[in-house]
Amino acid sequence: MSWMLDLYETYEKNSSKVGNVEISATNQGYTLVPISHTYQAAQVEITITLTGEILSADVIQKEKSSTLIPCTIDSATRSNAPVPHPLHDKLMYVAGDYEVYGGKIKKDNPHQAYLEQLERWCAFDNDNDNEQIQAVYQYVKKGCLIADLVARGVLYTENGKLLLKWSGSTNKPAIFQALAGDQTTTFVRFKVVDTTKIFEPMWEDKAMLDSYIAFYKTQLTTTGLCYVTGKTTALVEKHPSKLRYAGDMAKLISANDTNGYTYRGLFSDKNQVATISYEASQKAHNALKWLITRQGKVIDGRVFLFWSKENLDVVSVDEDLASQFGLDLHTREDEETADTAIEFARAFKYAAQGYRQNLTAGNQVILLVLDAPTKGRLAVINYQKIDSSVYLENVQKWYEKSTWRFLTIVNKTAQISYRAPTIFEIASAAYGKHAKEQLLKLTHERLQSAIINNLKVPVDLLNLLVQRTIRPTTMESWEWDRQLSITCSMIRNFNTKESYSMTLYKESTNRSYLYGRLLAVADRVENIVLWEKDTKRSTNASRYMESFSQHPHRTWKIIQMNISAYQQKVRLRTRYYEDILDEIYGLFVLGDFNDEPLSADFLIGFSHQRADFNQTKNKEKKEI
Repeated sequence: MSWMLDLYETYEKNSSKVGNVEISATNQGYTLVPISHTYQAAQVEITITLTGEILSADVIQKEKSSTLIPCTIDSATRSNAPVPHPLHDKLMYVAGDYEVYGGKIKKDNPHQAYLEQLERWCAFDNDNDNEQIQAVYQYVKKGCLIADLVARGVLYTENGKLLLKWSGSTNKPAIFQALAGDQTTTFVRFKVVDTTKIFEPMWEDKAMLDSYIAFYKTQLTTTGLCYVTGKTTALVEKHPSKLRYAGDMAKLISANDTNGYTYRGLFSDKNQVATISYEASQKAHNALKWLITRQGKVIDGRVFLFWSKENLDVVSVDEDLASQFGLDLHTREDEETADTAIEFARAFKYAAQGYRQNLTAGNQVILLVLDAPTKGRLAVINYQKIDSSVYLENVQKWYEKSTWRFLTIVNKTAQISYRAPTIFEIASAAYGKHAKEQLLKLTHERLQSAIINNLKVPVDLLNLLVQRTIRPTTMESWEWDRQLSITCSMIRNFNTKESYSMTLYKESTNRSYLYGRLLAVADRVENIVLWEKDTKRSTNASRYMESFSQHPHRTWKIIQMNISAYQQKVRLRTRYYEDILDEIYGLFVLGDFNDEPLSADFLIGFSHQRADFNQTKNKEKKEI
């Protein structure tokens, strides 16, 4: 139960945020929900007086429909059973004339159960003089709610029954625009007003929230040892769902299979497995919902969540680390120098050091990964706690080992940055932009684990990156440029024999690296002529790259023969590229200029040489 205790303690440490509405990255409002409450989309708002008389009724706009409502254990997890919420609810519960207007009730009397429950709350809170719930009770027990809504043009009838479907193509009433189903599914919330007093909306009134929490605690009679908190208190067997999104029915904790395999052969009763208190369950699950909305990442139903109980906003391995430190490490390509990478690296280190100084001593970062094997079950796939300083150090090491040169076009201007690719970029580069989400989420988890545990990129993933990169003609040029950068960053991350920097290593005698440099020169020479002719096509270096990686010596001869005319044109103006070729040839160790397959290092050499051409283009122009 460690993960539940972590969530419970997170709720306790952030209790000041309970009920405070925040705005998510998708511009949706959310909050840390108080216990014994849940959110529900309401379609109709009824305004009544303190004496229980209806004043008005309106259809709620969808963007304002989210309503914090009190709930019971059973109502929060209801499916087909007629279990009422304590205050705001659907017509079948709040309307005494539901059957009169065509509503069908399968068993029991949901309206009567609603009234009895609300009456108990009113009786409990009588000493506190909670006038609002008294007013709602006085109104709903009259049994004329649907009639009032019909009279005010909110609901529509046909032959004395609620109209199930609007058949017209124009002038569609607001209630039919707000509902996903028919009118019988309308959810109603109540609002109380008075000429002498100002009441907050009941779903925002803290006194109202506290009143119900105190009342519902008196309804819980089963007590015992809570395995989460270690306290003897009110226990619960049913636990919340709707953790990942509003319609999510998967639960993390469930033991309702008395005839199946859940605990057969090990225990005679589910309570012998573990017992959890109502308060611990509510707070842990509400904290989890809040964290998922606030900072979780969901891929194909799988939830990836990082947080710290003391500092919620820990840096995430899912996003670019430099941007999380507030760094904008970009510069124009025509302003790039050989020192640009060093300057970027230095700025990043200073920012990381500053962030580390703000960490609370002994603080831990928690990783929780959840997924649903079936629609009704949610499983903990991974749970890990790491000291925050170790976590940040490992993330920083990954960033520094994986940094590479990236080229982007912003407002038709070429910009470069030295950064590590994000997990999503790596996964997409390995499997392509049309990869299935199920494959991406598995890759996401593997890379997460590698980053936070200071491991190298998985070798099979690196091989996939290399295989896609050596086929540049299968992509757009901008797409392949990004693919090359991502692959080189992962080669640098994986390579322990060669400690590659981010700039050209002119003294390297690594045969694969040298062959890559040769290929970059051939690519550059041919591109110079193609650019001058304004011709858009792949160079020989691009077309033969895959073959070159397997048979470099043989393929190099073919490439040289095919670009001889381009070499001649460039040679008439400058020997700049001929000198570079001679320099590279001179670095080969005797016997290395052979046809054995190249290692992935040849892509590093290719990328380094291309970048060096961009940084020395002024020299090129003078010599040309």
